[in-house]
Amino acid sequence: MKSEKFEFGLCLFILLIGSIPLFAQSGNKNVQASPTPSVNATPEKKVENLPDKKNLEKDQFVLSEDFYTFINELNRLGKLGYRVEKAFNYGGDMASNLQRFAAVLRLDAEDAFEYDWLTSPNRRFIESRLNAKAALGYYVTHILPVTGCFEKESETDKIEFPAPEIMRKLTKGDLFLLEKRLGSSERIKEYKVFTGKIGVGKSPTTELQTALDNAPAGFHPFKVLFNKTGTFDFAVSVLLEKDLRNENTEKIQYKFFKDINGFEKEINSLAQNGFQLVAGRRIGLIKFALLAKVPGDAVSYILLDADKYQKEFDKKVSSGNIYKGMFLGDTSCDEAATIGAKLVFAQTAEKSAKPVYKFLKLTRKNSPQSDDAAIAELKKLLTENFTVRDIFYADGAVLILEK
Repeated sequence: MKSEKFEFGLCLFILLIGSIPLFAQSGNKNVQASPTPSVNATPEKKVENLPDKKNLEKDQFVLSEDFYTFINELNRLGKLGYRVEKAFNYGGDMASNLQRFAAVLRLDAEDAFEYDWLTSPNRRFIESRLNAKAALGYYVTHILPVTGCFEKESETDKIEFPAPEIMRKLTKGDLFLLEKRLGSSERIKEYKVFTGKIGVGKSPTTELQTALDNAPAGFHPFKVLFNKTGTFDFAVSVLLEKDLRNENTEKIQYKFFKDINGFEKEINSLAQNGFQLVAGRRIGLIKFALLAKVPGDAVSYILLDADKYQKEFDKKVSSGNIYKGMFLGDTSCDEAATIGAKLVFAQTAEKSAKPVYKFLKLTRKNSPQSDDAAIAELKKLLTENFTVRDIFYADGAVLILEK
């Protein structure tokens, strides 16, 4: 019996080495079934007594070792009129304050903003908790993977469950960053969550594909979630949203699949049939992807390990590829780094002008402090009409800028 438990635990250990949310901010302009709302489109009355923005800097960068400090800083800047463009986290155990949280904010000409958050300790309540926040006017703007680690375990656990140590030491879930216009209570989003269990004899792919095929009108999937709450309790979920201001109920075909060795090949096979990447997740050796069938030219995708960006990024662009987005790396119990981030490129038949890219390392390895010279360079590049496309970890927090 112990041998069977060990074999099952080892199998799940292989699955658990990394869990990576894909295309948190895809940059895919063709797949926008339910975009982050434009707050200027809301009919509500403007908030009075907003600060004079003439003397404020156009952009701000926030880096914090503590999540509550991070949220407080977002709200302080939000009240001044700054809106989160990109948010990112890296590091180790959240409960031990080993994670780092970073955000780039841009000054909005008209509005001010409020930020809130929630986590997913119990996946059964994600949908109801998100909709409770949505009833207050909030909507999901970013999702960050989080890990909880446990330093102590009983001798009984070690005897009864002789699985690899990592199986007993951690839980995994997601942190939802929520945004709304300052003072607004208008509900603009509704959420649904479809879940498939992972394990021996279970097929989350079949469950989730069936649910997507029968999704209520107006709901569109846009994020893939992962949850681990017990030793053998794993699940992958798809988060859907409905824009309550948009009456368009056009049915879009979605494809959800998992793969181990032929992931990129399967993505491109679907892409040749009109599908484009929306989101996905990686759990150890198994990867999940969510694609939508949209009109337009066929797309060919290339995935690049993020830590190879210095050698390979320019080669991919010079070969005619356009940067599309990132498969964000997962956090772990190790403080050093995130795991398995991928940069995603696409090649289409479009003959549009090619963007210019720059990289900027904002922090050094294992340092919780941003580099002053890098921040000064960031502000300079932003005045030169560069925009921040993504943030990832490669021996420090690295920005991708595009013009």
